Amino acid sequence: MNPTLLADFEQRARFAPDEVYRHEACGWRYIPVHPFADEAALLVQLGWQAAQCTAVDALWACGDEVLMLQVSTQAAAAQPVQHVQMQPDPQGHRYLISIVDAPCLTRPLFEAVMQDWAQRLSTPT
Repeated sequence: MNPTLLADFEQRARFAPDEVYRHEACGWRYIPVHPFADEAALLVQLGWQAAQCTAVDALWACGDEVLMLQVSTQAAAAQPVQHVQMQPDPQGHRYLISIVDAPCLTRPLFEAVMQDWAQRLSTPT
């Protein structure tokens, strides 16, 4: 656990509450850094096509911890692995990386990956 990361997440959430998403089924809060393929209005604003949404990173608050979840499609991934859990870096960040076999990343797909990681890590819901 890194209390500084949790404090940083909470500060971001207070500053920009509209950027905090809630997992549909589990209620976890997370802040995506990139758009999802099914966010039509945002994609129009950015001038993007859904097919460009091949990687989404998010800060994920679960329990008393904040994780960095990186999800990419196989086409966008540097290496074809399903799940890799990296050790914390010197700043105390805990990175989770998932590669999925999909043409682009939608919010439901990203949240399914979150649930899969929660099971693997026994993260509280």
